[in-house]
Amino acid sequence: MSTNYENYSKEELIEKLHHYEELINTLKAQNQNNELLNFPWIGNLGTWYFMIPENKVFFNPKKVTALGYSIEEIPKNIGYEFFTDKLHPDDYDRVMENMRTHLLGKSEAYEVEYRIKNKFGTYNWYYDRGVVTKRTADGSPLIVSGIVFDITENKKMEEKIIEQNKKLKYLAEIDELTNIYNRRKTLFTLKNLLNKSTFSLIMFDIDNFKQINDNYGHDIGDEVLKSVSKTISDNLKKIII
Repeated sequence: MSTNYENYSKEELIEKLHHYEELINTLKAQNQNNELLNFPWIGNLGTWYFMIPENKVFFNPKKVTALGYSIEEIPKNIGYEFFTDKLHPDDYDRVMENMRTHLLGKSEAYEVEYRIKNKFGTYNWYYDRGVVTKRTADGSPLIVSGIVFDITENKKMEEKIIEQNKKLKYLAEIDELTNIYNRRKTLFTLKNLLNKSTFSLIMFDIDNFKQINDNYGHDIGDEVLKSVSKTISDNLKKIII
Protein backbone atom coordinates (compact mmCIF):
# COMPACT_ATOMS: atom_id res chain seq x y z
CA MET A 1 0.00 0.00 0.00
CA SER A 2 1.63 3.24 -1.08
CA THR A 3 1.76 6.23 1.27
CA ASN A 4 2.10 9.91 0.41
CA TYR A 5 4.62 11.09 3.00
CA GLU A 6 4.48 14.67 1.71
CA ASN A 7 1.30 15.15 3.75
CA TYR A 8 2.99 14.12 7.01
CA SER A 9 4.30 16.58 9.58
CA LYS A 10 7.82 16.25 10.96
CA GLU A 11 6.46 14.72 14.17
CA GLU A 12 4.35 12.22 12.21
CA LEU A 13 7.36 11.21 10.12
CA ILE A 14 9.48 10.68 13.23
CA GLU A 15 6.70 8.57 14.76
CA LYS A 16 6.41 6.58 11.54
CA LEU A 17 10.15 5.91 11.48
CA HIS A 18 9.96 4.78 15.09
CA HIS A 19 7.24 2.27 14.23
CA TYR A 20 9.15 0.95 11.24
CA GLU A 21 12.28 0.58 13.35
CA GLU A 22 10.31 -1.45 15.87
CA LEU A 23 8.89 -3.61 13.07
CA ILE A 24 12.32 -4.22 11.56
CA ASN A 25 13.70 -5.28 14.93
CA THR A 26 10.72 -7.56 15.45
CA LEU A 27 11.18 -9.17 12.03
CA LYS A 28 14.87 -9.71 12.72
CA ALA A 29 14.06 -11.40 16.02
CA GLN A 30 11.49 -13.63 14.32
CA ASN A 31 13.97 -14.70 11.66
CA GLN A 32 16.59 -15.48 14.28
CA ASN A 33 14.09 -17.59 16.22
CA ASN A 34 12.69 -19.25 13.05
CA GLU A 35 9.23 -17.93 13.89
CA LEU A 36 7.84 -18.23 10.38
CA LEU A 37 4.48 -16.53 10.10
CA ASN A 38 4.14 -16.14 6.32
CA PHE A 39 2.68 -19.56 5.53
CA PRO A 40 1.65 -20.13 1.88
CA TRP A 41 -1.78 -21.49 2.83
CA ILE A 42 -5.08 -20.88 1.10
CA GLY A 43 -6.84 -17.94 2.72
CA ASN A 44 -3.62 -16.39 3.93
CA LEU A 45 -4.16 -12.64 4.46
CA GLY A 46 -0.61 -11.99 5.61
CA THR A 47 1.05 -10.87 8.79
CA TRP A 48 0.05 -8.15 11.23
CA TYR A 49 1.77 -6.25 14.04
CA PHE A 50 0.04 -4.63 16.98
CA MET A 51 2.08 -1.86 18.62
CA ILE A 52 0.34 -1.86 22.00
CA PRO A 53 1.47 1.40 23.69
CA GLU A 54 0.61 3.48 20.61
CA ASN A 55 -2.43 1.35 19.66
CA LYS A 56 -1.19 1.06 16.07
CA VAL A 57 -1.84 -1.95 13.86
CA PHE A 58 0.30 -2.62 10.76
CA PHE A 59 -0.93 -5.34 8.42
CA ASN A 60 -1.11 -6.65 4.90
CA PRO A 61 -3.92 -4.72 3.11
CA LYS A 62 -5.52 -8.10 2.26
CA LYS A 63 -6.76 -8.27 5.85
CA VAL A 64 -9.10 -5.36 5.08
CA THR A 65 -9.65 -5.72 1.32
CA ALA A 66 -10.95 -9.25 1.99
CA LEU A 67 -13.78 -7.50 3.85
CA GLY A 68 -14.74 -5.60 0.70
CA TYR A 69 -12.94 -2.32 1.40
CA SER A 70 -10.69 -0.67 -1.16
CA ILE A 71 -7.17 0.43 -0.27
CA GLU A 72 -8.32 4.06 -0.51
CA GLU A 73 -10.92 3.40 2.20
CA ILE A 74 -8.32 2.16 4.68
CA PRO A 75 -7.53 4.88 7.25
CA LYS A 76 -3.95 6.14 7.50
CA ASN A 77 -3.70 5.08 11.13
CA ILE A 78 -5.55 2.01 12.35
CA GLY A 79 -5.96 0.98 15.97
CA TYR A 80 -6.97 -2.36 17.43
CA GLU A 81 -10.61 -1.23 17.69
CA PHE A 82 -10.85 -0.91 13.89
CA PHE A 83 -11.16 -4.70 13.84
CA THR A 84 -12.70 -5.43 17.24
CA ASP A 85 -15.61 -3.05 16.54
CA LYS A 86 -16.49 -5.27 13.58
CA LEU A 87 -16.53 -8.53 15.54
CA HIS A 88 -19.72 -10.56 15.69
CA PRO A 89 -21.45 -9.86 19.04
CA ASP A 90 -21.35 -13.55 19.93
CA ASP A 91 -17.58 -13.67 19.36
CA TYR A 92 -16.49 -10.37 20.91
CA ASP A 93 -16.02 -11.41 24.55
CA ARG A 94 -14.28 -14.65 23.60
CA VAL A 95 -11.81 -12.90 21.29
CA MET A 96 -11.01 -10.15 23.78
CA GLU A 97 -10.51 -12.62 26.61
CA ASN A 98 -8.23 -14.70 24.40
CA MET A 99 -6.05 -11.65 23.71
CA ARG A 100 -6.04 -10.51 27.36
CA THR A 101 -5.00 -13.96 28.52
CA HIS A 102 -2.03 -13.98 26.16
CA LEU A 103 -0.96 -10.42 26.93
CA LEU A 104 -0.85 -11.38 30.61
CA GLY A 105 1.43 -14.28 29.74
CA LYS A 106 -1.12 -16.94 30.71
CA SER A 107 -1.16 -18.62 27.29
CA GLU A 108 1.47 -19.42 24.68
CA ALA A 109 -0.33 -17.57 21.91
CA TYR A 110 -3.36 -15.54 20.99
CA GLU A 111 -5.24 -18.00 18.80
CA VAL A 112 -8.89 -17.71 17.87
CA GLU A 113 -11.52 -18.06 15.15
CA TYR A 114 -14.11 -15.32 14.82
CA ARG A 115 -16.64 -13.66 12.57
CA ILE A 116 -15.93 -10.13 11.40
CA LYS A 117 -18.42 -7.89 9.61
CA ASN A 118 -17.53 -6.98 6.04
CA LYS A 119 -18.45 -3.84 4.14
CA PHE A 120 -21.68 -5.41 2.89
CA GLY A 121 -23.06 -6.21 6.35
CA THR A 122 -22.45 -9.95 6.31
CA TYR A 123 -19.67 -11.77 8.13
CA ASN A 124 -16.38 -13.35 7.10
CA TRP A 125 -14.71 -16.01 9.22
CA TYR A 126 -11.09 -15.31 10.22
CA TYR A 127 -8.52 -17.47 11.96
CA ASP A 128 -6.04 -15.32 13.88
CA ARG A 129 -2.85 -16.31 15.64
CA GLY A 130 -0.33 -14.02 17.27
CA VAL A 131 2.38 -13.96 19.92
CA VAL A 132 3.96 -11.21 21.98
CA THR A 133 7.36 -10.70 20.38
CA LYS A 134 8.57 -7.84 22.57
CA ARG A 135 8.02 -6.92 26.22
CA THR A 136 9.38 -4.28 28.58
CA ALA A 137 11.82 -5.14 31.35
CA ASP A 138 8.90 -5.62 33.76
CA GLY A 139 7.11 -7.96 31.33
CA SER A 140 4.52 -5.58 29.90
CA PRO A 141 3.71 -6.42 26.26
CA LEU A 142 4.91 -4.00 23.58
CA ILE A 143 4.40 -5.78 20.24
CA VAL A 144 2.16 -8.63 19.16
CA SER A 145 3.05 -10.24 15.83
CA GLY A 146 0.62 -12.51 14.07
CA ILE A 147 -0.88 -13.99 10.96
CA VAL A 148 -4.49 -14.08 9.81
CA PHE A 149 -6.43 -16.32 7.43
CA ASP A 150 -9.83 -15.98 5.81
CA ILE A 151 -11.54 -19.30 6.58
CA THR A 152 -15.01 -18.34 5.35
CA GLU A 153 -15.11 -21.05 2.68
CA ASN A 154 -13.89 -23.63 5.18
CA LYS A 155 -16.71 -22.70 7.54
CA LYS A 156 -19.27 -22.88 4.76
CA MET A 157 -18.01 -26.37 3.94
CA GLU A 158 -18.19 -27.36 7.62
CA GLU A 159 -21.77 -26.11 7.87
CA LYS A 160 -22.67 -28.01 4.71
CA ILE A 161 -21.15 -31.22 6.08
CA ILE A 162 -22.97 -30.78 9.41
CA GLU A 163 -26.26 -30.27 7.58
CA GLN A 164 -25.63 -33.30 5.38
CA ASN A 165 -24.80 -35.40 8.44
CA LYS A 166 -28.07 -34.32 10.06
CA LYS A 167 -29.95 -35.43 6.95
CA LEU A 168 -28.10 -38.75 6.85
CA LYS A 169 -28.83 -39.33 10.54
CA TYR A 170 -32.48 -38.56 9.89
CA LEU A 171 -32.63 -40.95 6.95
CA ALA A 172 -30.89 -43.67 9.00
CA GLU A 173 -33.40 -43.41 11.85
CA ILE A 174 -36.71 -42.33 10.31
CA ASP A 175 -38.96 -44.38 8.07
CA GLU A 176 -39.38 -42.50 4.81
CA LEU A 177 -43.05 -43.38 4.42
CA THR A 178 -44.48 -42.91 7.91
CA ASN A 179 -41.98 -40.35 9.22
CA ILE A 180 -41.56 -42.26 12.49
CA TYR A 181 -38.67 -44.35 13.89
CA ASN A 182 -37.69 -47.23 11.62
CA ARG A 183 -37.02 -50.78 12.84
CA ARG A 184 -33.31 -50.16 13.43
CA LYS A 185 -33.85 -47.04 15.54
CA THR A 186 -36.74 -48.63 17.44
CA LEU A 187 -34.68 -51.67 18.44
CA PHE A 188 -31.75 -49.46 19.43
CA THR A 189 -34.02 -47.29 21.61
CA LEU A 190 -35.63 -50.33 23.26
CA LYS A 191 -32.21 -51.79 24.04
CA ASN A 192 -31.15 -48.58 25.77
CA LEU A 193 -34.40 -48.46 27.74
CA LEU A 194 -33.89 -52.03 28.91
CA ASN A 195 -30.52 -51.10 30.35
CA LYS A 196 -31.70 -47.91 32.07
CA SER A 197 -35.30 -48.08 33.22
CA THR A 198 -38.59 -49.90 33.52
CA PHE A 199 -41.10 -49.16 30.79
CA SER A 200 -44.31 -50.33 29.17
CA LEU A 201 -44.60 -51.34 25.54
CA ILE A 202 -47.83 -51.20 23.56
CA MET A 203 -48.14 -53.10 20.30
CA PHE A 204 -51.18 -53.05 18.00
CA ASP A 205 -52.24 -54.02 14.53
CA ILE A 206 -54.33 -52.22 11.92
CA ASP A 207 -57.49 -54.23 11.40
CA ASN A 208 -58.09 -55.56 7.89
CA PHE A 209 -55.06 -53.76 6.52
CA LYS A 210 -54.39 -56.53 3.99
CA GLN A 211 -57.90 -56.08 2.58
CA ILE A 212 -57.23 -52.37 2.11
CA ASN A 213 -54.15 -53.18 0.02
CA ASP A 214 -55.97 -55.91 -1.91
CA ASN A 215 -59.10 -53.89 -2.62
CA TYR A 216 -57.71 -50.37 -3.08
CA GLY A 217 -54.04 -50.87 -3.94
CA HIS A 218 -50.78 -50.28 -2.09
CA ASP A 219 -50.82 -46.55 -2.69
CA ILE A 220 -54.00 -46.24 -0.62
CA GLY A 221 -52.49 -48.64 1.92
CA ASP A 222 -49.48 -46.33 2.23
CA GLU A 223 -51.78 -43.37 2.85
CA VAL A 224 -53.50 -45.31 5.63
CA LEU A 225 -50.14 -46.09 7.25
CA LYS A 226 -49.12 -42.44 7.04
CA SER A 227 -52.44 -41.26 8.49
CA VAL A 228 -52.36 -43.76 11.38
CA SER A 229 -48.71 -42.94 12.16
CA LYS A 230 -49.41 -39.20 12.18
CA THR A 231 -52.42 -39.62 14.46
CA ILE A 232 -50.40 -41.67 16.93
CA SER A 233 -47.39 -39.33 16.80
CA ASP A 234 -49.50 -36.21 17.29
CA ASN A 235 -51.23 -37.70 20.34
CA LEU A 236 -48.00 -39.03 21.82
CA LYS A 237 -46.43 -35.60 21.55
CA LYS A 238 -49.35 -34.12 23.44
CA ILE A 239 -48.99 -36.74 26.20
CA ILE A 240 -45.21 -36.28 26.49
CA ILE A 241 -45.49 -32.48 26.63
